[in-house]
Amino acid sequence: MAVFLGGWMFISLITRSVRRVARPVMVIGLTSLVVLTSAYCVRPKFPLALPNDATPLTIRIRLGYEGAVIQEIAFSDYVRGVVLAEVSLAGLDTSAAQRVAETQAIVARTYALKNRNRHRHEGFNLCATTHCQVYRPDRDSSPFYVQVVADATIRTAGLFIVHNASPINALFHADCGGHTSDSAAAWGGSTLPYLRGVLDRFCKREKSATWHFTPDEPDLLNALNLDPRTAIGSRLDGIRILSRDAAGRVLQVSLDGEQTVVIRGEELRAVLTAEFGARTIMSTRFDIQRTSTGLTFQGRGYGHGIGLCQRGMIARARARHSPEQILRHYYSGTTVAKLGTSS
Repeated sequence: MAVFLGGWMFISLITRSVRRVARPVMVIGLTSLVVLTSAYCVRPKFPLALPNDATPLTIRIRLGYEGAVIQEIAFSDYVRGVVLAEVSLAGLDTSAAQRVAETQAIVARTYALKNRNRHRHEGFNLCATTHCQVYRPDRDSSPFYVQVVADATIRTAGLFIVHNASPINALFHADCGGHTSDSAAAWGGSTLPYLRGVLDRFCKREKSATWHFTPDEPDLLNALNLDPRTAIGSRLDGIRILSRDAAGRVLQVSLDGEQTVVIRGEELRAVLTAEFGARTIMSTRFDIQRTSTGLTFQGRGYGHGIGLCQRGMIARARARHSPEQILRHYYSGTTVAKLGTSS
């Protein structure tokens, strides 16, 4: 209000000083002043900060698994390809699709910048698989949604999620099942302040699909013995859940057999999905029951449960939450800032 009043006082002074000037000139001048003054009263869509331009122009991507082609592409093209591959806009109205695409574009850009040296020792920046971010620019998508993503990438050009003036490790997953987890719950160590677990009522009300997986016991034993972290010998007596986090995800399990091994829940999931596929043990929000055919894993959610939940993001976008509001919910204490304008 002070700026607004000050602006009009300034305009009043100018008006008095130009009373002898022709009316058309004065009107044009006043219009410009009103626009200029009003601009200071309008909060920008995203906060702008961090004046240094840290946005890379290009990025080297390996387009598959080991031995695949390595390609250098424009950073903005990479962001578009990640958004198209990582999130579905089908079924969303135009405004919700725009908000989802903008949110995922900022996440993809931030993750890429933070992890751009992840595969440096192999001669490229990032892979195009779930190990980094999925990148598929040729994904079968309608021209309408391709254009939505292209426009969202342009509108958010140069915007990153930051904490303490640095880009964050913008982890995300498909479905938290109603509550995300601290990063330490999945991988140990200390939890980063912006990767703390949060309640996600929007994901919860979407009623995440449940899943179950019952491998043949000999196959399960073989899968465990293929990895030194879970090797238990010639027999499997059972798998016991020892602890869970506040979100209900398994923290530690005991693998009982010829040898007993205690391992983190996310490590067990990684070992089993490497052998049986990503859609078998879909998350660590599971229970284990013994049946007549072996052990059955029953769970909810999809992914590691750290950072942004895409199911919740989509529900929030439908409820007209802005990208900034969505990101602030999942990444505590962060803001959206501009590092540059090249992507």
